[in-house]
Order: sequence, then C-alpha cells, then structure tokens
Amino acid sequence: MRFNSYNVRPRYTPGSPASVNEAIALRVAAEERENYEVALSGMWGDAERARAEALGLAGIVYTLHEEGRGKRFRWVQIDLITGTTHRRLSDVTLRENGYLIWNELPPWAKVELERQGVTAGATRPSDLARRRWKLEATLVEYQPEELRGETA
Repeated sequence: MRFNSYNVRPRYTPGSPASVNEAIALRVAAEERENYEVALSGMWGDAERARAEALGLAGIVYTLHEEGRGKRFRWVQIDLITGTTHRRLSDVTLRENGYLIWNELPPWAKVELERQGVTAGATRPSDLARRRWKLEATLVEYQPEELRGETA
C-alpha cells in the first residue's frame, strides 16, 4: 500500500525528524539500515553498539493513518524498515489514561527505570521520546498493539 507521506526520525544518520515523500523515506530507510549495521559492528565504539542493540531499527521510518472515531480512535503505524504494523492510542488518550513521557516522570521513577535497564543504550533524549509510562505499584510502559496478519 502506498501512502502520501512518511515520518522519518533518523537514529543512526544525521538529520532531524520530518514528514517526507516515499522516495526520501526509502532512501532514509536504506541509509539507516546500513548505518545500523555499522553501529552494531562496534566500529563507532561500544556506546553506539549498545545503543544499536537496545534501540534496533523500529520507529525510524513509518507512516501513520487514523482508524476509528471518538473513544475508538487509534493511530495505525506501519514501519517501513521492520514491516511491523501497530495500533496505538493518541497522545491525548495516553495522557488521559495516566501515561507520562520521560521528562514528566518523577526522579524516583527515572532511577527505577535505569535500575531495570530500560534506559540502557539510550544516549540521546530522542531515544526515549516516544515511550510512555504509567505510575502504579510498579512502572508500566505503554505497548502499542501489534497487528498480525492484517494489512492496513
């Protein structure tokens, strides 16, 4: 299925997040795959190797489209590199349900996540930017629903 625009969030190549056309998205995907392999090899150092192992390739080049209305609204995210499809809540709904971004977490929660190894390999603020946690008896990370066998 073809889409009009793709979101790119470069992780292993220089660049800023942007909305781009398919040709640029495919080029960024190829460059990211290539540089991911370089990072995994350790050629850029142990810190970048650990970062590549922890973060992988998911969420670098993807397209979003809407599904449902009202309380049933979800974003469907199709990843161009990994081929996975996820259905996730909107940012507003996540906030309404008590999920917080990294910068909103209290210091004790950040320490606990670091102790659990959640932040292993995350060396840049953008590495944790799309993740959300809910404060309960323990910290609960939001996980989008992976769609299997469905095409969007």
